[in-house]
Amino acid sequence: DYLEILDEITKHDANSNVSIKLTQLGLAISKDLCMENVESILEKAKENENFVYIDMEESAYTEDTIDIYLTMRKKYKNVGVALQAMLYRSESDLERIIEAGGTVRIVKGAYKEPKDMAHQKKKAVDNAYVKLMMRMFANDAIEKGAYAAIGTHDEHIITLAKIHTVQFGISKDRFEFQLLYGMGDAIQSAVRHEGYPVRVYTPLGELIPGMAYLVRRI
Repeated sequence: DYLEILDEITKHDANSNVSIKLTQLGLAISKDLCMENVESILEKAKENENFVYIDMEESAYTEDTIDIYLTMRKKYKNVGVALQAMLYRSESDLERIIEAGGTVRIVKGAYKEPKDMAHQKKKAVDNAYVKLMMRMFANDAIEKGAYAAIGTHDEHIITLAKIHTVQFGISKDRFEFQLLYGMGDAIQSAVRHEGYPVRVYTPLGELIPGMAYLVRRI
């Protein structure tokens, strides 16, 4: 399906890319199998001059996800990965990705994680998110080629990103805002109207799983 979608994107000249979940590609069965599947998608995306984001799932898969991303990043530049601000380890994971000049979608995190692994309070998650975002905006990160996708509907964080990037002269082509389909339409329109890149994260597939996805996000 992903290979067909990438071809359809090219066929219709759509400004769109794909996001993949590694458990859908066999990670819970075999890491090697998963890597083979990921590479086939990245190869197709490379041929089509497109891009692939690797989603971050629950903490049981975090280490393998980071490892697969950094391994693929050595061969493919058209790949990014999501980091969840709620996880304590994301700060150190981000440093590894910045060193590789990688692309990161920063999200707050939608999984229930134990308190020894993750922030439990909204304020703590928000603070961790801002810290990760500001790290991506640091001069050395930008010089290494790091690219930030700000995945949030939080108007306060979006405003902070806009203020900071204007204040420090960070070009709008060094980051983008990413929001979920069907949520925060007014925010999406307002930010886009101001000239910022905005990408809308859209579920695609059969109706029932797609509806479950949207309900979970809400």
